[in-house]
Amino acid sequence: MRLKLPGKRKTPEERLPLNLALVIGAIGVVYGDIGTSPLYAVNEAFFGIGRIPATHDNVLAVISLIFWLLTLVVTCKYIFFVLRASYQGEGGVFALHELVATVQRWSTPILLLLLVFAASLLLGDGIITPSISVMSAVEGLNVATNFFTPYIVPIAALILTALFLVQRKGTSRIGKVFGPVTALWFVVIGVLGLVEIIQVPAILSALNPAHALEFASRIGIHRFLVAMGAIMLAVTGAEALYADLGHFGKRPIRQGWFYLAYWALALNYLGQGAYLLSGQRIASGNVFFSLLPHTTVGTQLAGTLPVWAVELLNHAPIYLMVFLATTATVIASQALITGAFSLASQAIALDMAPRLNIIHTSRRHKGQVYIPAINWILYAGCITLILVFHSSTKLADAYGLAVSGVMVSTTAAMFHIARHRWKWKTWSTILLFGGFMIIDLVLLTATSLKFLTGGYIPVSIGLLLFAIILTWDWGRDLVRGAYSAYLSYASPRDIAWLVKVKKHLEKHVEYIERPRPRRLVELDRAVVFLVSKPVSKPTDNIPIILRIFMKRHGALPKYIVLLTIVQDKVPFVSIKKRVKVTDFGHNMLAVSAHFGFMQSPNGLDILHILKEEGYMGRRLHRCTVEAAEEEVFITKSTQFIDKLRVKVYLLFKKVSPEAYHYFRLDSKPGLSKTIVPIVLGKEGWRIDIPEFALEDSEEHIDPDTRKPTDIRFARSMVDL
Repeated sequence: MRLKLPGKRKTPEERLPLNLALVIGAIGVVYGDIGTSPLYAVNEAFFGIGRIPATHDNVLAVISLIFWLLTLVVTCKYIFFVLRASYQGEGGVFALHELVATVQRWSTPILLLLLVFAASLLLGDGIITPSISVMSAVEGLNVATNFFTPYIVPIAALILTALFLVQRKGTSRIGKVFGPVTALWFVVIGVLGLVEIIQVPAILSALNPAHALEFASRIGIHRFLVAMGAIMLAVTGAEALYADLGHFGKRPIRQGWFYLAYWALALNYLGQGAYLLSGQRIASGNVFFSLLPHTTVGTQLAGTLPVWAVELLNHAPIYLMVFLATTATVIASQALITGAFSLASQAIALDMAPRLNIIHTSRRHKGQVYIPAINWILYAGCITLILVFHSSTKLADAYGLAVSGVMVSTTAAMFHIARHRWKWKTWSTILLFGGFMIIDLVLLTATSLKFLTGGYIPVSIGLLLFAIILTWDWGRDLVRGAYSAYLSYASPRDIAWLVKVKKHLEKHVEYIERPRPRRLVELDRAVVFLVSKPVSKPTDNIPIILRIFMKRHGALPKYIVLLTIVQDKVPFVSIKKRVKVTDFGHNMLAVSAHFGFMQSPNGLDILHILKEEGYMGRRLHRCTVEAAEEEVFITKSTQFIDKLRVKVYLLFKKVSPEAYHYFRLDSKPGLSKTIVPIVLGKEGWRIDIPEFALEDSEEHIDPDTRKPTDIRFARSMVDL
């Protein structure tokens, strides 16, 4: 059987030689989460939520299930197939979202909603991963001594506090050690597992999947699903493979998996199974830390050293491993936090979520951002979890349900893409992704059993975020509709008319409207109008913010720049394609600046580009930015449900920075805000700008000159 795979020929990237630095970097960022799963996965299967008796057959079955999950879910599904679904080189939930959106099928809207919900679940899951990873590492101290038992939670809380405090400084410096430390972690856990396998080679029979199948039939469906709820913890973090595709590329991610991560994980899980088969004592119910060798160096020097030093030397391997494990879990947590920042910034760029204050932490790397609101929400959630649950075993009840939900969404989207975008045959698509879907649904069902004992936490957070996204999208659609409605009922004035007025003002001191005198004068200043819709043709309507400016000030700036900043549904836009300028003459420019959703727009950079290109010159130093700020009003005739939704939307809007702040135009040059009143009534949303009732006549007598005005330039201000 041969599947017609997309991109079967090797790409230029795949033909490149091994880039060791890039591979090690990928190991540090991509595999941090899944790499720390051995700390708790086997433990939870036998001594935690799985409650599986550690008999010979059960040990072989559980290790077999873990090995084949790593092989089928991570290696086959994600490494071989999901990584192929790149959207202009990028991966992740929003990349899938954009790929699915290109296919016009009846199922597309459903899948798009499912993927948005998956993104919400990922953010919800981000609260649990740092908590359980750090807790499981620190709990290794209990293997050495009971002294630290009362301090496990405070130590974990202190580590998490330090981790979230340093986020505002950026990760560029810390990131340099991510790869080497994580690579060392994989080498150490692989060696520990190999030592146990050599001593108990019978564990190698766990590679036979028959043990897993026999286990499922022997213990019954319900007990099997309960066990799978713990076993699936071995594959949490698999989504990071795809999410970080744009940072490293397919080749380094695949090489990092096949050259080190996969074999280290397989050896360690087999080693833990071998240790259980050996019948040795499980120290403090912790299988992973029980693999560490014991020393008697301290005992041999007991006569010359104090008691504390003797204990320290005897348990030195454990303390060193706790330090390494804690470092590895902090790295895994850091990668997840950074991923949460990236995911949130992408949602904001695609206008799926309210804008949040985004701080750029690196001048060289534009993608490194810090979002204070997300950072402290994650921190509050992590601290709350460890204070409530107190142990990694209890936290495991809350872990896995969100992950399995995202896996189901990914498989459903991949089926849609393979069948309708890549044009695979129906039978091959069903055979492949149908098999993956069965595995994902088993894992989802298994983790659903933990809903009442903790699984409700990430799901509730995900549902809340999903509701926020839907409400924000509803509100933004109605606001856009209000702008469109205004342009439809107001007499349209286009850019060509404005050019005529500008031309007239260059020759005359003022421009007079009819039928009553309304003077329009020219201000010797430069104003940048931030507009939402690009202006490129003389037939385009005059932006509303400029119409309001003319109405309220009775003037036009001498130099006008209509600036539109657009975040396209592509990851990156090159600098060469960044700025498009339309010069209408008479000191009037329309500028369209394009950014990708993986980039952070900077309006000041655009203004400096205009200066460098000679469009603005010295005027840049004395120009102001005119930005619209919407103010929403609700009439008494509005229905109750709409009032409620508007209040929720306004709550999010209140904490959401305005466009001028998001585009970094509120610092330099001077900023002027124009309030746009939007009213919600029974007939819908509308922009409520006072119009001026003027009479129609062919001419008007100017009270100053007592002469008729020129009909060609005497147009009603109601049409502005």
